[in-house]
Amino acid sequence: MKKAEETILETVPEGSSIYELVRTGFAEKKFRLLDMLFDETLTLNRAVGQLKDKETYFLVTSGNHAELVTVSGDSISEREDATAEAAGKKTFALGGYRYKRYRKIR
Repeated sequence: MKKAEETILETVPEGSSIYELVRTGFAEKKFRLLDMLFDETLTLNRAVGQLKDKETYFLVTSGNHAELVTVSGDSISEREDATAEAAGKKTFALGGYRYKRYRKIR
């Protein structure tokens, strides 16, 4: 288990669902079309690239509330309410980035 996963599991209350996210910037229409056609392949490539970064992104949901949590190293660096943007969606946009649920942690 990665340090980021351990950190998020220690700080999030029991009963919450936790999803690891892949973060991307907004792209041109042409790239978005390719992204739709080759979704799994490009997402895997982004996930591997994100593993090399120092920040990891998680979506924590509890009931009707959703929160975007950024983990840097072994501490939480940012928490942002994402209830309206992420409610029941696999992908959502927030703060100039697009986030996609990569895998469920808990």
